[in-house]
Amino acid sequence: MSHLSRLLIVGFCLCLTSCGDSGSARSDMEIPKPLKSDFEPEITKAFNMAAQSVEQSPTPRNWARLAAIYHAHQELNAAIAAYQQAVYLGDAHSRTAHLLAMALDEVGDRDEAIASMERAAALKPYSQPSQWRLAQWKFEAGEDAEAEQIFLDAYNNNSEDKLTLQATAKYLIDSGQPKKAIGPLVKLIKISPTNRYARFLLGTAMQRSGTQADDAKSFLEVGRHAKPSWTDVHMQALSQLTTGPRADFLRLVQRSNSGKARESIAALESLEPRLGDDPGYHIEVCKCLRQIGSYAKAHAAIEKALAIEPGNFRATYQQAGLIRDDWISMGKPEGHALLEKALEKSDHTIGLNPTNAPSHALRAQVLEDMGRFEESYQSWMEADRLDRADQRFSYQGARTILQSGDRDRGIELLGIYCDRFPLHHAARKQLGLEQWKGGDSINAQRNLSMASQGLPGDPEIRQAIDAMSRQ
Repeated sequence: MSHLSRLLIVGFCLCLTSCGDSGSARSDMEIPKPLKSDFEPEITKAFNMAAQSVEQSPTPRNWARLAAIYHAHQELNAAIAAYQQAVYLGDAHSRTAHLLAMALDEVGDRDEAIASMERAAALKPYSQPSQWRLAQWKFEAGEDAEAEQIFLDAYNNNSEDKLTLQATAKYLIDSGQPKKAIGPLVKLIKISPTNRYARFLLGTAMQRSGTQADDAKSFLEVGRHAKPSWTDVHMQALSQLTTGPRADFLRLVQRSNSGKARESIAALESLEPRLGDDPGYHIEVCKCLRQIGSYAKAHAAIEKALAIEPGNFRATYQQAGLIRDDWISMGKPEGHALLEKALEKSDHTIGLNPTNAPSHALRAQVLEDMGRFEESYQSWMEADRLDRADQRFSYQGARTILQSGDRDRGIELLGIYCDRFPLHHAARKQLGLEQWKGGDSINAQRNLSMASQGLPGDPEIRQAIDAMSRQ
């Protein structure tokens, strides 16, 4: 073979590597293996079946499927190698390039991730998520003009796509163009009325652009602590490849927590032979059983969790709450021993994890049930001090003081709370009604009028204001 021929062959191979963005891929590449080996049988079976398909027919499609199955189970290094081999062999599907980009980004290789996402954005079928994701990364890399053009193109191509609207609006806010973000966000809220993060962004855009200050506060209040979801159609397809009992378990827990506990419990219980050595499994089963009022079975579940890990504070927390459930189901008898037992368990939970705000809140509930109002109030305030999830335990503290019969102090505490959270209209309504009952008509009318802005047509507010106007 001549020197020129050898150069041409080498050049051709380098061109394949470069054009394919294949990294370490090669034509005779061995099938990559996961880093760990202790997978559940269903996962091992999925890996083996995909690998066998590659061995029998090493097509780009089979390599891409093997990569996706690795990716779905967080075996990222093996996934990247398989994705790259698929590309090397000619895979030209936008999804493969998109998922390769996401895997590269997950391992911290943003430069290669951008290169692969650029490829995904240029391939067919047209991938809307690849456009806005690429624009996000370009903006983060300081390539503002290019990012804006990609966002504009993505928006113009499909202005009804929820994630495109969300990504574009966030970019406009972050790039100092909040007024331009208002239109896309209004559209997003119409398409997705329950999207709290969209309301947070709209409040932010209004606030930063200096428009409609009251509405901005309202949107910010509704969206407080809401988290965005960036799960696109490609990642959704990837999640469908996750297999094994733990994947089923996580899906069932999500379903149960969304209000479908009764429909989920049988399937959850069927996983015990596979997951019964995990205290977290029994804790979730207990939570599900508590939701449907099956307390005896819930006790059995939490006892299993504690037998595995006696010091698990989440299990102890559930046990304390479950004992209180028993007391409530008995009709809340006064001075019952169950309350003492629930208090003991809640104290134990706090001993295991002193900074867990819900544990202090549970203790506050039990103390209030026992009529120990001042101690309950102190526990509510400790929960409020430790709170990181905006659960507003100080409101419950104020209500506890009102429950104790100390109206003046309760009104004072509600007033402090309403100053902190001026858009909690139900709390302001309660403040106004308590002030009215206490004879303070001037402040009562003012607070009830403010509350009516967020609770238009509320009959209690209307009746109280009418009664005060007749005095």
